[in-house]
Amino acid sequence: MKKFITSIALLSLMAFTSAPIDSFVSEKTLQKTGYGEKKMKKAPKKVFINSFFVNYQLVAGARASSATGSSKTGMTVALDGVDSDQLQEVTNKAYQRFVKKLQDNGYQIILADEAGKVEVFADWEKVQGGTPSKAQLTGYLSTAPADYEFFVKRITKKGKNKRNFLDNAPKLSKQLDDAVVFEGAFNFQYVELDASSNYLVESTKVKAKVNFKMPASAVAQSEKGLLGQGSVATSPTIARFVYKGKAAGLGAESMIAYSPKKDIEIPGVIEKKKFKEYTANPNHPYSTPSYYGVMMEKDVKVSHRVQADTEAYLKSAEESLNAYLDFMLERFLESAAG
Repeated sequence: MKKFITSIALLSLMAFTSAPIDSFVSEKTLQKTGYGEKKMKKAPKKVFINSFFVNYQLVAGARASSATGSSKTGMTVALDGVDSDQLQEVTNKAYQRFVKKLQDNGYQIILADEAGKVEVFADWEKVQGGTPSKAQLTGYLSTAPADYEFFVKRITKKGKNKRNFLDNAPKLSKQLDDAVVFEGAFNFQYVELDASSNYLVESTKVKAKVNFKMPASAVAQSEKGLLGQGSVATSPTIARFVYKGKAAGLGAESMIAYSPKKDIEIPGVIEKKKFKEYTANPNHPYSTPSYYGVMMEKDVKVSHRVQADTEAYLKSAEESLNAYLDFMLERFLESAAG
């Protein structure tokens, strides 16, 4: 069937700013979800880093299909300007800096070899970081620090690390002689896609908004995924220190946890853009506005590329991670000092 399609790109100038990154990652942009912080002062000066993962969005896709299938619209948006080695290095440096700050404040870092002896990890597999993965979250490059080892429940045939859905940090702290457990999951996202269809006129459209940010929750979109067309998965951004598990099912005695209140925009990295793809049903008399361009295609799939300022991206990502980790460390040390 013939389709009518339009592609609109609305551009705006990059919003460069001299404001420091730590003004974007602060009490104003992060929300507290922990409790009993003052009890952290009873914890021994030992920390086990149970997770330290950073996801960088590189590509996103979305697809809309009308009820009868007479109208289909697809869009794929990819990021240029950064490569996997550069992103892995950002993760490495942020982790090394974080570990050094903990050690400089008198904390011993419990390594995976020691942690692997506890009951929690009895049937888990130890994994060496440093190898970026595209299997964890569709469209994202997932990284763990190169000089860091962590545990997974299993690894799928596609290379995805599966961890426990249950919160094992309180129990893990208890089994590590009440050592503090740190967990961090950080995300960087540059595009949001919205796919929709109009039931009455059998038209479909996909809209994209390009804007570099640390999202409250990463959204992974693909045209075709495990759940079918337009599948969506999410990964929350959060960091926390957990101390001393209580009785089974009662959680921790103390937890310092912060996550973004909403998406934290990071200007000056990627040119802001908006795209829209539209496919109308030509059999409907009112389906095609006069200002839409005409293109004869059997099935529509239009791709767009977004260019990042390489230096600005890497610098902003690293500074954002450092600001988030510094914020967490300050709260932790303040609570530990009583």
